[in-house]
Amino acid sequence: GTLIVGGNSPADRNLIGGVTFGPAVRVQSTVQSDPGHCQVINNLIGLMPDGVTPLANLSGINLGGNGCAVLRNRIAANHSDGIDVYGNNNLVQRNIIGSGIDDGGYANNGIGINVEGYTNVIGADAASNLPVALLGNVVRHMGVGGIAVRDTGTGNSVRTNLVSANAALAEARQVA
Repeated sequence: GTLIVGGNSPADRNLIGGVTFGPAVRVQSTVQSDPGHCQVINNLIGLMPDGVTPLANLSGINLGGNGCAVLRNRIAANHSDGIDVYGNNNLVQRNIIGSGIDDGGYANNGIGINVEGYTNVIGADAASNLPVALLGNVVRHMGVGGIAVRDTGTGNSVRTNLVSANAALAEARQVA
């Protein structure tokens, strides 16, 4: 099957906010796919349609599935992490996490991207033929930290992301 949340066109974009009991988007661990068939793409998560006014969720995206792509989402103003990656072999690229379209910071109380799975690509992978800066994520204004790879996750690639103006993590595995 296919799981697509959002889409390339602005008309396909979802506005997801006000979810107080869990993540705005949850891809279950039973999902076994590939980036062509499992995508969370081009959504506005935690902000109103103006891209500035907060509409907070408990957290942004919980990616428990395997082989999915999380692309070009804007995630801000949530009470916990922006993207939690618990699954394996996922692709997380070109997301803007922690700031609105005005680059303003919000009460982002978690980690921008928290990785606990295996062999995920966060930003560009080493084999990319594209200019790698085009594939990175932007993570700013997060209250707990920018990008973290937990001891439970190995074989992950974290490259070419722009990570700034975040609080420092208290643990040794902070990547950026």
